[in-house]
Amino acid sequence: MPRCSRNCRKRWQRVFRADNFYSSIRLIIMLAFLQGLTPYYVGWDEQQAELSLRESKLGFVNAFARFLFAVYCYAYSQVHNEYLIGYFMRTDISQSSSHVHNTVGMLAGVMIFILPLWQRRSWRKSIELLSAIDRRLAKLRIRINYFQVQYLGLLVVLLAFALDAFIILVCWLCFAKMQVQASWPFVLIMIGEVLTLSMVVTMFCLLTHSVQRRLQRLHKVSANLWKV
Repeated sequence: MPRCSRNCRKRWQRVFRADNFYSSIRLIIMLAFLQGLTPYYVGWDEQQAELSLRESKLGFVNAFARFLFAVYCYAYSQVHNEYLIGYFMRTDISQSSSHVHNTVGMLAGVMIFILPLWQRRSWRKSIELLSAIDRRLAKLRIRINYFQVQYLGLLVVLLAFALDAFIILVCWLCFAKMQVQASWPFVLIMIGEVLTLSMVVTMFCLLTHSVQRRLQRLHKVSANLWKV
């Protein structure tokens, strides 16, 4: 039993220990990788002997497969005239907006899954730039609480997933009250839109907050040097 508790404690510390910027955003990068939003994952770099973003061929296959699957689901919904708004009301305006929604959904699949792969190097350079700023701040004896960054990321992800679960549950209860049996492509569209958009917004907000935090630190350093 003591050995088991000791091993569990080591695994807990290994997962939730944040010594640098890469370890603090490991959870966000992993979730984005699983959803096909990025081909990167946080892994150990043997040459630099530290954590860094690693590119995976599986990430490209995952993103492309999710894009094709999303296009299939939207096309299926378009052919069978199955729309979320149409279940609650059917007018000329609602049908037109539903057709526009499916078309925009296919285009959004290109924006969300394909363009991040195309611009992946720019995104990686931004992450490496933030890590380089942290190393220079450490030389100036200004430390960043990476555990707080990791905790904030975990909190935002949990809140976003809780909101997504609430929205999906409300829609599901409405379908049950109306005795509607939605097809599985339509259900996957509804769930995928909510989860993917939440993850994209979460990553953008956390990255923006990281840049803002470092700019504030650099501003304090420049202000102190000006006083000296």
